[in-house]
Parts: sequence; structure tokens; C-alpha cells
Amino acid sequence: MREYHGGIWAPPGFYLERTIWKTQAVPRGGQILEGAEESTYVRLPIPPLLMAFLIPIAGALYVILLPLIAGALIIWLAGSKAWKAAVLVANRRLLRGRSRDHSSLGR
Repeated sequence: MREYHGGIWAPPGFYLERTIWKTQAVPRGGQILEGAEESTYVRLPIPPLLMAFLIPIAGALYVILLPLIAGALIIWLAGSKAWKAAVLVANRRLLRGRSRDHSSLGR
């Protein structure tokens, strides 16, 4: 795939800016791409008619999968917090037992 930079004329099509994942549609006749020269765009090999169907599908997947991903992250976070708390309690109990053993040896 050919790369284009911001501020340079590009032929018609859909372009993806790599660093911020921003898309830009260039109409027939071409257009200058947005952004500074450091912005790197890649032309997406997708026909405009197909893109009209893919965008709503991508939006629907986002709406459906976002709550599932958020739920999984919340469960993972709660599990990791519970695991850390259990390890902390176990370590404290082990340290208490050791300090009692050492205190009885000194007498």
C-alpha cells in the first residue's frame, strides 16, 4: 500500500491516518489531505459503495461488543483486587505466626 502525507494532494478514495486512526474520504477529483507533513495516511483498498455498508456494521459491532468488553474488564478488575487482598491477608497471617515463634525462642 502506498503512503501519503498530510498537506499533499491525494487521488479519490478512503484514507486512514495511522497514528490517530482517523479516516478521511477524498471525493472525486482528489483533494489535499488534512494534517501536517508528519501525518502518514494509507489509502484503504475499499470501494466507496462497500464502505457505505461496512460503516454501519462496524458501528453495530461497537455498540454490541462494548458492554461485553466492559463487563469482562470489570470482572477481571474485581478478581485481581480480590486476589491481591487474599494474598495480603495470607502474608499477614504468616508473618504473625513467625513473629510469635521467634518471640518464644528468646525467653
